[in-house]
Amino acid sequence: MGLGYWKSPSKTEKDFVTINGERYLVVGDEGFVDEYGRFHLLGRGGGYVINTGGEKVYSEEVEEIIKSHPKIKDAAVIGIPDERWGEAVTAIIELKSGEKATEDEIKEYCRERMASYKIPKNIILHSVLRTDVGKINRRGMADLVSELISI
Repeated sequence: MGLGYWKSPSKTEKDFVTINGERYLVVGDEGFVDEYGRFHLLGRGGGYVINTGGEKVYSEEVEEIIKSHPKIKDAAVIGIPDERWGEAVTAIIELKSGEKATEDEIKEYCRERMASYKIPKNIILHSVLRTDVGKINRRGMADLVSELISI
């Protein structure tokens, strides 16, 4: 296990903890142990996580900020492969009926409300694909984005 994050003592303090004299890394995975003692991993806590430029971006946080824009009806945020960033934060945005908004306008709105690394690198105007129970269909959104832009 590493000693911590390079030049980031606050992240190190948050994620590397000592319990009863033992050092642990808190990775954020969620799961459970069943009645037979088997581990079942459910995935990362906090929803869909995008790793971009060494930072973690929680899609739901960015989606909520984008959806607070008065012209935006719905939004989905995913990570797409990117040579420079690892994953590029990408927003699929559905505008309210009759509204128009530019990519620059949406990015400026985001810039005023979130850290720069969370601002979507790509913005695509399209309806948000959802599952039958209303959750964002992230796999479908990723397929759609790969068709619309060359990755």
